[in-house]
Amino acid sequence: MDEIDQLLATVKQSAHGLMPVPVYRRIYESAARCGGGTIVEIGTYRGAATVALALGARSAGLPFCVLTADLLRPGVGAKGETIGQKTEELRSTFARFGVEDAIRFIHGGSAELDAAADPRGIKLLLLDGGGRIETDLALFWDRLEPDCAIVIDDVDGAVHAERSLRAAIIDQKHRISKLLADRFVEAGLLVPEDMILSTGWYRKGRPRVAAGEIETLALPAYHALIKVPLALAEIDAVRAILRRLARRAPGLARVWRRIRPARPRA
Repeated sequence: MDEIDQLLATVKQSAHGLMPVPVYRRIYESAARCGGGTIVEIGTYRGAATVALALGARSAGLPFCVLTADLLRPGVGAKGETIGQKTEELRSTFARFGVEDAIRFIHGGSAELDAAADPRGIKLLLLDGGGRIETDLALFWDRLEPDCAIVIDDVDGAVHAERSLRAAIIDQKHRISKLLADRFVEAGLLVPEDMILSTGWYRKGRPRVAAGEIETLALPAYHALIKVPLALAEIDAVRAILRRLARRAPGLARVWRRIRPARPRA
């Protein structure tokens, strides 16, 4: 681990980043290769990737600006009960690493960032804002530089099931992100370059498309969400309920051991 990795590990810890250090390192290097200019991020969360972008861009020694937007949903991302408190925490994070002057935060999504900053000549676009890849690409497509670096998080296609005693929530964000990214690769809009865990690196392709066409291309990806494949472990709600009951009522543990089905062998 060199000095840059150590710095990014500190950023991750300080900003409660969710990605591993190698991903932040690749983000840092992507921003450094931009050679200055405008960088746009949708989905600030708590600012770890934002700081990595700014630190990487600063290392190139050329003028740059990071424009970043987040909806600041209650209970998600930056701490605070109000938008003002959440925004202040983000600014404090940026200041902690000396990049606050190079970052402009906009409360909202891609549309609000566009209205507030009207970015042009975008050198790098990082998308991690809830899976609306087609909307973000359509909005900024004509303002992305040729061969613009495009980083998209959560494109591993994983499906997550969040269970409770009463219901289950199926989270398909990673799946729709992968379906959309794959669709745009097939259409030539995105040129794949690298993949680190669930984060993909692409370059802007060269097809001549209108914004409306990008969103139309996305429709088959959403149609694919009608049926979702789940691993057996994800849908075994009975097993999960019995485990919880056994934990809460020790006397039921013996019953659980008698009735639990054998696990299938790999």
